[in-house]
Parts: sequence; structure tokens; C-alpha cells
Amino acid sequence: MNKSNQRRYVHFYTPEEAKNDGMNEPHQYIALDFIDFTVGNIRESKSSQDIKRDSVPVEVEISGKKTTGYITAKANFTTFKREIISAGKLRVQIIEANSKRVADQRTFDGSYVWTSVWGSYTGDDRALSAEQKKIAQQQPKLPPPNQDLFVEFTKPIFTQVVNYIQSAYRND
Repeated sequence: MNKSNQRRYVHFYTPEEAKNDGMNEPHQYIALDFIDFTVGNIRESKSSQDIKRDSVPVEVEISGKKTTGYITAKANFTTFKREIISAGKLRVQIIEANSKRVADQRTFDGSYVWTSVWGSYTGDDRALSAEQKKIAQQQPKLPPPNQDLFVEFTKPIFTQVVNYIQSAYRND
């Protein structure tokens, strides 16, 4: 907070910094409290579609002569999707140190969805688009560790909290 703070009369301390600087009587405390969070909720889906691609060229032999013929290529393409959802709510309270009165309070939401997509098909691969072929070559990815998922959903919360605190102390 001090890096982004442009006010001469407002300084933010961690509890350890306040103790080391001998600050026994702060004006206010800022309390941060996760009131709800979930990490690692899994949602999986699967969708299949029949695909036809007309006029796929093939080499054929007719009466000993090679020529180009055309067929309709068919395939059944299945897409698998795994999402790992993490979300939370952070309550921020500005508390008057002397009276313990809550001067202001806000709650901030954040979320993050990690996604892995892969696929498979049966039939003629010539019926598939380039994107479908790419998906069919994918394997399910290993999800990131829970700590990384936690950090990701807190990033939008952090930005909101910094803006809120700067706004709260703008006139000081």
C-alpha cells in the first residue's frame, strides 16, 4: 500500500512494522478477512457431434487410369472440458483503533477458472477442421496446485482492495 500511496500524512504498517517502530497508538486498523472461499471445484463436460465434409478429394483408379474422385468424409468428434473453479469473498474493514468502531466496510469478490480441453474422434479425420484435429491430439492437463489457484482468484480482489483503500484515504 505504501508503494502506491501518494499521501504525506497516511502511512500503512504491518503489525510487525508498527511494533518495531514503537507505534503503540495507531489511528485505525485495516482488517482483511476471507469470509468465504472455495478452491478446486471441478466441473466436467462432454459434447459430441457428427461431422460431414463434402467433396473430399480421393485418388481412384477407373479402367487402369488414376483420376480424382470426391467423397463425403464422416466422423464423430467428442470434446471433453475440465474446469477447476476457485472463488472467494474478502471483507475489508477500516476500524477506529480507540473505539473499535467499524468506520467503513466493503466485501470484494474474485474468481478464477482453470480450463483443460481435449478431444477424440471416430471415423475419417478428413472430416475434421484443423482446430478439431489439434484438440484431438491434446491430452488432459494436470491442474495447477491449490495454492496457485488461490493466488489467481485473489488477483482481482487485490486490485479492488487497493483502489478502495486509496479512495478511503484520498482526502487525508
